Amino acid sequence: MTPDETSHDDAWFAAHPDAMKGRGRGSNGPWRAVCHDGSPYPLVNGEAPARASGASGGHASPSRRRCSPGEHHYAAGKCIHCGHRFSLEEPPASATPRAPAGTSNGAKRQNGGRDAPFGVDEAPSAPTPIAVLDGPAIAAPLPAVEYLVREIGLVAGGGAPHLLAGYGFSGKTVAAQSLALSLAAGRPAWGSYGCPDPRRVLHVDMEQGERLTRRRYQRLALAMGVELAALGDTLSLAVMPPLTLTAGCRDRWRELMAGRDLMILDSLRAASAGQDENSSEIRAGLDMLGTVSEETKCRALLVHHARKVGADDPGGRYSIRGSSAIFDGVDSAYLFSAAKGEPVGVEHLKARSHGETVEDFALVIADVEGAGDPRGGLRVQVHGAELVVERRAAHAATARRDRARGDGETVRGALARQPGLGTRELRGATGLSGDRLAAALAALGDAVEVREEKQGRTVTKRHYLRGGER
Repeated sequence: MTPDETSHDDAWFAAHPDAMKGRGRGSNGPWRAVCHDGSPYPLVNGEAPARASGASGGHASPSRRRCSPGEHHYAAGKCIHCGHRFSLEEPPASATPRAPAGTSNGAKRQNGGRDAPFGVDEAPSAPTPIAVLDGPAIAAPLPAVEYLVREIGLVAGGGAPHLLAGYGFSGKTVAAQSLALSLAAGRPAWGSYGCPDPRRVLHVDMEQGERLTRRRYQRLALAMGVELAALGDTLSLAVMPPLTLTAGCRDRWRELMAGRDLMILDSLRAASAGQDENSSEIRAGLDMLGTVSEETKCRALLVHHARKVGADDPGGRYSIRGSSAIFDGVDSAYLFSAAKGEPVGVEHLKARSHGETVEDFALVIADVEGAGDPRGGLRVQVHGAELVVERRAAHAATARRDRARGDGETVRGALARQPGLGTRELRGATGLSGDRLAAALAALGDAVEVREEKQGRTVTKRHYLRGGER
């Protein structure tokens, strides 16, 4: 036991002078009890003595009878007086205070509660009834799906959290902040998607810090023409709160989400401190948020990291970092990908609520002039997915040209040192592949002269710099 638990136990025993403590059978922790007649439960060397009749854990009362219903005192699923096993048909009664039904003492300690003595096991609670739908219930009309942003399939109301995943510097957090500001102000999301009714949005930042997050909101608002101060509490920000996605923080998450429509949490990994994102157990935090969302009708949007994939990697959902339980546990999942100087490609990977993913699209994040500063504002604008293809193709072509120019200079140097090298000799001198050598020679153009020289029956193409010696 911790010192805090020990002091609590001492206080409890002071208030219950008839109680005794020791170590019960089948348990690694201490227990205490009073007999059904109010007398202290006898202990022998810290162990519970057997009943005279032979039942373990019994109490040698004068009558040697079994406890009557209502007199049983259960620990580890068994009455510590007579050994009676707990059953749902005969709920236990105890002279010892207990935590509310369904709450273990371990959970009480995690939540800071001290309603039950440390170490007294709870009797199992009755199972929750299972709802089974019959034919008419299955055939009943379905309610309309409510959306935060219909065009991207972002569902509102209670349910599993949404996921926005992307690798570093792919613009995912800026896009999430722009989305939050648009929803709070009732402006088109990313400049195109309608948000007619203002929503109450909370941004929980566990990554950037207050200065950068506020500065970005100010720049986004300037470009959007929104007065931040006029939004009141429709847009709220909590920076580095001492919270984790664990059951012990559930009530505090509920307080944050109550009365709001969307909570953006940046990021899943930061809020899951101490948990292994590659373990399926990380889903427990997502399920907890989903339960709180059902209670508050506030949907959570989690910002998460993705891994960079190679040309032969499957990509898609497999780009999301961590256990597959993360993808399985969310409603909608969006994957952001971008290279420096390129538009952000957005892929809608999953749509649990309505089953229809939207077409891929692109986001362009750009500085805009504001208040005399060329970078005073920041805008996120949606474009068609073809823009990503076009820009990436142009970027690749530029990269190839730059590489060919660099390789050309390598070839120039080799020919300056050794004029008249053949193709194989030139490849050996420069270390270039056949394709790269061809591209380098094309980049040099007329600066290199190729001559066919015959030696016997063999014709060799030799390379010379124009103006150089043979």
